[in-house]
Formats: sequence, structure tokens, C-alpha cells
Amino acid sequence: MSSSLEFDYRSIVHYSPIPTAVLAAEQGEIVYANPAFCRLVGYEEEAALRGLTWTELTVPGDAEVPDHRALARKMLDSQDGRIERELRIAQKNGDLVPARAHLYRILDGNPAPAVIMLQFIDLTDVRSEERRLRKDLELLSLITEYTQDVISFSEPDGTILYCTPSILPVLGYEPKDVVGRNRMEFYHPDDAQEMRSDRSKLYSDRDTFVRRAKHNDGHYIWLEIVSRIIRNAETGEPSKVLTITRDITKRKQYEDTLSRAQEIAHIGCWDWDLISGQLTYSEQLRQIFDYQLPATAYSLDSLLQCIHPDHLPRVLSALTRIQTGQKGNDLTYQILLPNGELRVIHAQWEPELDVNGNPVRIIGMIQDITQRERYITQIEQLSHEYALILNTVSEGICGLDMDGRCTFINPAGARKLGYSIAELEGTLCLNHIQQTAPDGSHYAAGQTPIHAAILLGEAPLWKEGIFWRKDGSSFLAEYRVTPLFDNGKQIGAVVNYHDKTSQKEILRAKEMAEQADRAKSEFLAIISHELRTPMNGIVGIMDLLTDTELDEEQHAYMDIIRKSSDSLLYILNEVLDYSKLEAGKMSIMHEPIDIAHLVEGVLTLFTPSAQEKRLALKSALHESIPPIFMGDGARLRQILINLVGNAIKFTDSGEVSVTVEPLGNPDPHALTLAFYVKDTGIGIPAHLQGLLFQSFSQLHPSLNRKYGGTGLGLSICRKLVELMGGIIGVDSGEGAGSTFYFTLPFGTLSAPEVPAEAAETGRAPAPAFGMALSPTEGPQQ
Repeated sequence: MSSSLEFDYRSIVHYSPIPTAVLAAEQGEIVYANPAFCRLVGYEEEAALRGLTWTELTVPGDAEVPDHRALARKMLDSQDGRIERELRIAQKNGDLVPARAHLYRILDGNPAPAVIMLQFIDLTDVRSEERRLRKDLELLSLITEYTQDVISFSEPDGTILYCTPSILPVLGYEPKDVVGRNRMEFYHPDDAQEMRSDRSKLYSDRDTFVRRAKHNDGHYIWLEIVSRIIRNAETGEPSKVLTITRDITKRKQYEDTLSRAQEIAHIGCWDWDLISGQLTYSEQLRQIFDYQLPATAYSLDSLLQCIHPDHLPRVLSALTRIQTGQKGNDLTYQILLPNGELRVIHAQWEPELDVNGNPVRIIGMIQDITQRERYITQIEQLSHEYALILNTVSEGICGLDMDGRCTFINPAGARKLGYSIAELEGTLCLNHIQQTAPDGSHYAAGQTPIHAAILLGEAPLWKEGIFWRKDGSSFLAEYRVTPLFDNGKQIGAVVNYHDKTSQKEILRAKEMAEQADRAKSEFLAIISHELRTPMNGIVGIMDLLTDTELDEEQHAYMDIIRKSSDSLLYILNEVLDYSKLEAGKMSIMHEPIDIAHLVEGVLTLFTPSAQEKRLALKSALHESIPPIFMGDGARLRQILINLVGNAIKFTDSGEVSVTVEPLGNPDPHALTLAFYVKDTGIGIPAHLQGLLFQSFSQLHPSLNRKYGGTGLGLSICRKLVELMGGIIGVDSGEGAGSTFYFTLPFGTLSAPEVPAEAAETGRAPAPAFGMALSPTEGPQQ
């Protein structure tokens, strides 16, 4: 090789940055290597490489060691006289360097090459970048294949160009089903309209949008959408839009639920930036402060002006502690609303510290506890009232757990058992209280009826049992066991009890009194009946004697005997009637009553007495009252006789009247009549009217001596009226006369039921009945 040629390739290659070597064409020995080649293979001197074949500097990778001769022949056969191979270079220190070998033939006017030029391209950086790209591609593949977010590319107008498979679980579409369609098709109509009307809502590099999208099955879900705009390098106009979409339906539901819960619980959140001094808050907090606060961020001073002046110093002191970074702070204070209403506020906060431990931000919560405080006050008041009630009732009340252990007992219950409350609470008091059965046998431990009722959880029923006191005495108790539940689980029972011993004694006394009363009634009935027999004999003999010749003195004596006999017979009749009523043996008849004839007969009976005292007797019957109706005429007549007789007895001048009027009745087959017996007599003081209808009662001894009587007449009237289903009463005033009234129900008659004798009298059903007697005349109609 000439020196000029050597100079030429050395001058060309020596300063090249590409590792280059000149090889002998036959064997591939290194004839020359430039500094870049030496550095790549790790040799400091070029001389150390001369004579080495270039294949000795390589190591096999996946392929065999390069064969220089085969490569040289292949190179000669190629059109451009070059060939490439990728291999690894073994540096002198043993490191392996990936490289690409370029072999070029250099011809010297001969068919065979004189030399071959070898260039190595270091692929270390390329391989590193390839590995990085491969990892990035693998990561991107994982992200796009397994991410729950939907990643898509689209045109600026919304036409979808690419979409990740994650759209299937989110919206129910395959990627191929959405590519080529406009994303507007999938949004809720309201959200799509908003996007069409405001182009800034289509996509943005800064804003995050929350929209509703229609799932493939028809329902809507909530999506959070973030966009990144890819712009044209020259014009800056959007060319593509990368969109990341996340399903936030559950989060939205949670937020809505939390918002409703905050509204219900009256909870508001706040955030105080200590660096800027700015305070932000939630809408719920504004509601708590009755919208006194502005809707945007504001300074702390705006909040402080709402605090009640009496509580402001405590709040300011707490704020000072907040700024020192203390944790776990809370405070209860009051705020004053514009309408003057006070609200109780409970505030909690936690500081956020920087790297130096200094607070830079405070996050807190405010809760309106006004209602809770009111409830607590009410509960405390109710608890106090219930405690007062529990402590003052006379009945024993004891709470027991499932084992029969006393959890509480009221003072009356402890007193009945002879214990103090402290002695019973917490003890198995059933072992002391209910020891024996009524027959005297002892209960085994845990087998008392009360304990059995607790375990069965049976419905509360009153039972009787023997309860024992601390001093060893016992008493008959009536008790009830009521199961006690907490959230559906039985936790014990409440036992109510009282001493029934005195009640038993009262019942026995009552039974004895009833027996005595029955004996008295039977005695009176027998005596009155037995006395009537000789009295009838006396009256009969008296009538016979009256028919004989008697002188004037004897007639006077007979008149006294007759009056005395009549009085005695009247008293016997009253006693007999009273006895029958007391014994419940008075029967009520149901027969036709001619009311006009009955009233007329009563007044006719008392005509002589009225004429003797020069009293007028009057009566009035309302025209709408039917002439015949059903009832007990004899008892009605007896009541009227008693009342009219009393009226005449206690009236010295004036008149006595009987009035009958109908009362309203919803039953068309029933009739209710009101009877009024009015007099102009002495009247009755208001404080004595309560004695009128009592048995054997007299208003005053002087009246009894003057007018006589047994005091049974009005009592019999009351019993007869009540027996027939009516009521009786009196309106009177001292010296102003009296009006005795009573009401009675009767039955009506249909036309075929009218008795023949009543029809023969020619009484018409319509005309009003009226009758008046002057002091000297007899009955007139």
C-alpha cells in the first residue's frame, strides 16, 4: 500500500467521530483504527489492535460468531458493496456494547477488494431508548386496557377517533361502536344543549366538567371529564382532543347523600387559609347562619360579626389557640340571627402544618345543635318529671334484668318490701321477695313465677302472689310483669305490684254490707206486706162502723181513725215499693197508655185537697203527642201522684200545673216525653236540693212535723224513672216555687195497634189537651 493512499484514508478517517477501522480483505485483520474505534473497543493504543481480526472483538448474541470470509463474499455479491450486521462488541475490560457493523468494500482497480472499511455504530443509547419506549408502550397498553377511566381521542367537533376498551364496563359499548360517532350523542339532552350553546363547555385545558351520559341499557350515569387539547404547531388551533372520563355515579350519590345528611344534621364545613387570611365554607354553613354570610370567600371578620357578644371573647381566644397549631380543638357558642333568634353552634377544627410544623391552613366543621340542646333540655325536664312521678306513685315499680337482678326500684316499692333502695338495687331480689307459693311451698332458686314470666317474655297479666318483707312478714300482692325491650331485644322486665290485703278486707266488708242490705230489703218487704193485712182489716171494720148509727162525737172519732189508717197505709205502700226497688224485683210493663186520661185521673184524685186549700189545678199536653203510646202507665201514674201530691202539700196558695212536651228522638219508632210539675209553694233552698231524692231524707225537722211523710216518695220516683230509662231533676228557689221534671222513653203505636176502647172514646190524635180547675170547681175538660 503506497504512502499516498495511506495518507489519504488516514486523513479522512482519523478525525471522524464514527468508530472506523480498515481491514485486510482476505482475513479481516485490522490494518488501521481511528481514535473513535479505539475508544469504543476500550483500547488506548491503535497499535494494540493491529493484526487482530475484527471478529475477535465481537461476542455471539443470538447468532453465531460472524464469519469474515462469508461476509466478504456476500459483500462482493451485493450491488452496493456493503453489508450490515448487529452484534455486541467485547470491550477490553469485558463490558459488552451493542453495535451495528457496516462493512464497505474498497476496490483498487482490481476485481478483488484491496481493503474493507469497517464502521461500528454504538447502539447503547438506541437500545436504552428502545427499552424505555417498550416499557412506555407496555405501560400505556396496561393503562388503556385495564384502567377504569375511559381515554379517547376525538376531533375538535366531537367525532371520536379512538376509545379504550374501558368504555364497555362504564357505558356498555364496545370501542368499535363509538368510533366515528359524535360524543354529543351520549350526553344527557340538557348537558348536550349546554355544550352546543356555549362552545367553551365542549372541551378545556383548565376546567373539569361533570356531565350525565346515557348507558347502553338506557339509564344515565354521572361522568367527570378532563380534556387536553393537542394544537397545530404552526397555527395553534386545536387539532385533536384527548379526553379522560371517569364514572363518578357512586361518588355523586355519596355526595348527594352526604349533602342531605349535612342539611338534616345542620353541619357546615369551612376552610381558613392562614397565609392569605381567606375563609371559604359550604352552602350548609350559610344556611346555618341564615344566609348572613356572602356566597363567595370572605375574611374571618365577616364570621365574627355574627357571634353573640357574650360568646365572642371565648371564640377569639380559641382562634388564638388555632393559630398555634393545637389539635383536637372544639367549642360551643351562640350566634345571633338578624331576627333576634339565637342558635347554638358546635365547632371543631384541625390544623394543616407545613414542613416546619407551622399551621398554614385550618379545616373545620360547624354544626347547628340548637334543636339538640332543646331536646336535651326537654329530656332532662321529662326525666325529672318522670322521676317525680315514679317517686310519688303509691304502687311499687321494680326493674329487673334477665337474671332477676334489680336494676331500679321506686321508693314506694322499696317501702312495701321494708328495704331501702340501696339494699335492693343490683341484688337478686327475687330470692327475697317471692319465696313461697300461696300454699306455703318454697320456690327453688330461679324458678319463681316472676322469673319465669321474664324468661318467657309473656304479655302482661295481673296475678296474685305472696311477697315477703325484710322483717319476715308477708302480704298478698297483685303484680304484673311487663317485658322490657331495647331495639327488639328483651333486656328484662318491669314489675308493678301493690298490697292487696286491704282490698280483700274491703271486698269482704262490701259483701257483708250487700248481704245486710239485702236482708234489710227483704225484712222491710216482709214487714210491710205483713202489716198491710191487719191494716186492711182495720179499714174494713172502720167502714162497717161508719155505716152504723153514730152520734156526732163518734163520727169525729171515726174520721180521726180513717185519716190515721190512710196515712199508715200510704207509708206501708211506700215502704213496700221502696223494698221492691231495692231488691230489684220491680217489673216494668209495656202496655198502651192514654196520656190525657192518665193526667186527668191524677188531677181528679187531688181535686178535694186542692179545693180545700183553694189551689188551681192546671194541665197542658202538646198537640204533637200521640194520644196512645206504649209504656208502663201504672208507674207513670205513681210518679205523677207523688210529685203532684208533694206540690199540693207544700203550696198554700196559687196553683199546681202538669205539662207534657215531646223531645227530639232520632228513632222514628221511639217517643221521649218530658213531664213538668210546677207549683207556687215554699220552694227549696239550693244547698238542700241534693237531699231531695235520697232515701229517708227530710229537708228540715220542722217540715217533717208540719207536713209529715217518710222521705221515701221522691227516692221512689227517682228509682222508678231510672228503672224506665229516664232522668229526674228539680229547678227551685226558696220562696219562688218548684218545678220537678222528668223524661221517659216510650214506644209508638201503628194504627192497627190502637186498642178498641181507645178508638171508642173518639179521641183524635191531633188536638191539644188542656184542663184547668178553679179553686171551687171540679175537673173540667
